[in-house]
Amino acid sequence: MSANNALRVFWKSREWNMKTSTFDSYVDISLLPKRKRFRKKKPRPVRHTKRHEEEQVYEQATTLPCSICKHEIDLTGIFPHKKQHVALATLGFQWMGGKKPQPSVIAVQRQFMISKLLSSFMFTEKTLQSINNAFELLWKKKIPAYYKIFDNIDRSVIYSQKIRHLLIKGVGICEDRNSTWKADMNDKFTVVSNFGNKPNVCFFGLFDGHHGASAAELTSMELPVLLLHQLSKFDPSYQMTTDEQQIINSFYTVFREEYTAIEDLFSAINKTEAVRHEYEDIHKAFAKAFWRMDRLLRLGRKEVSRVQWSGCSAVTCILEGKPKSPYAHKNWKRKTNHDGLAESSTSQEMPQIFPGILHVANTDTRRNEHLPEYYG
Repeated sequence: MSANNALRVFWKSREWNMKTSTFDSYVDISLLPKRKRFRKKKPRPVRHTKRHEEEQVYEQATTLPCSICKHEIDLTGIFPHKKQHVALATLGFQWMGGKKPQPSVIAVQRQFMISKLLSSFMFTEKTLQSINNAFELLWKKKIPAYYKIFDNIDRSVIYSQKIRHLLIKGVGICEDRNSTWKADMNDKFTVVSNFGNKPNVCFFGLFDGHHGASAAELTSMELPVLLLHQLSKFDPSYQMTTDEQQIINSFYTVFREEYTAIEDLFSAINKTEAVRHEYEDIHKAFAKAFWRMDRLLRLGRKEVSRVQWSGCSAVTCILEGKPKSPYAHKNWKRKTNHDGLAESSTSQEMPQIFPGILHVANTDTRRNEHLPEYYG
């Protein structure tokens, strides 16, 4: 029964398709589309979107002419533009209107400059470093202007640290990995609460590694111990634990008598009372700790490459909180009464104030070419 019904439907549909339509059928079912009436659209006011406003601000940005190529450069791009000029001149290239040579040409030119220096007996480590820096600058790709670190803030890694200090409400470290440049991050950080077993004293360290993470990792672990050891020499209030003292003792073969003699000579240099700073001992402790850390990095521990070892730039700080009395009074004011006698009066009592001292020192611990910059 189902097959017969299917055949009936098929033949009926075929007969219906084979029928010719008459003129009347076209009248009944009109296939002509109706004419639509289009209304003139009123001009809409231009909406100033956020992007449009940013473009207008960008067009009105201040520019300065370059003294070399005479191009107008934005204020934010002056420093990279100048570095590109220096890099091209170091490798012997001419200005190409803002374009960079091909990577293969840059590599060949680098080898040519090094061989030229070797043949002229003018080869030095400083000259080689400048050539390598120029090579790396021209080799890298240019970051687009629209790239901002806060665009990827949701994908950033955030570390929170619990700390106890009168002047610190909280500590957080955030890092963003740029996959275009680096596959892995070489940066390390250190936060030590109650540094030297002293309350309200904290140590912070941020270490920017390059060519590997070995130097930054070792510096983040050993530099705080080296600094604490130097501070404990002139300030007994800084106390070292047993583990920290064992770390210092393990470096006994590295820092022998001839090395400590040079350190003692540096400490024995006395300045005049007018020049000597109140925190001169802390300054020297920072310098000695950085020098010792640089000497330890020259041992090549945990280094993988046999050609180029890793390094790091370090910025460290010690925050000392010094709580005073619960109330701080303003200066006494002297008034004169009608009898001509002076009387003293105090102003209202201020709430509790906790002053502090921040000691900051930074340096490049890769080659120990510069003395650590210190800010007290």
